[in-house]
Amino acid sequence: MLNCRSVMIKIAVAVFVSFIITAHAFAPRGYRWTSETVSRLADSRHPHAWIIRAGMIIYGVILIISTSEITIVRILIAAYGFGVVLSGIFCVEKHERIHIFSIYTAGAGLTSAMFLLALRGDIVSIICLIVLLTAELLFNIKTLSLLRGLSQRIVHLSTLIWLISFQ
Repeated sequence: MLNCRSVMIKIAVAVFVSFIITAHAFAPRGYRWTSETVSRLADSRHPHAWIIRAGMIIYGVILIISTSEITIVRILIAAYGFGVVLSGIFCVEKHERIHIFSIYTAGAGLTSAMFLLALRGDIVSIICLIVLLTAELLFNIKTLSLLRGLSQRIVHLSTLIWLISFQ
């Protein structure tokens, strides 16, 4: 039987997926999802930036609310949610330092939570962590810059799978 926290996480994931698909439907001319990041969809110069920004904020807030029980893993998930909310509020071209800090906060929280559960032998955490770290490595290799968007979406996919499996 699903508990309220589990349902909220699934709702958060559904919200994020819905908003990201919608934002892609309204992407600016010339946007290439394989080479460009989701942050580009939130660019304030883009008239439909509010779609992905709202999605990130709602997704993050639901994740924070879903972590009402105090455990280290849940606190780390809340840190991830907080980072996502901030990255939705502060767009990269106007607030680059805050946006990047927000992304690093989100990434550190999520990766740490996955790592702690992986240490406990959780197979989904181990697989998602390996996929996430591999995609992040590929994201940061300059010669593969044409695949940055694709590698970022692999990070998002591993994150969403992990969140859904997390109890």
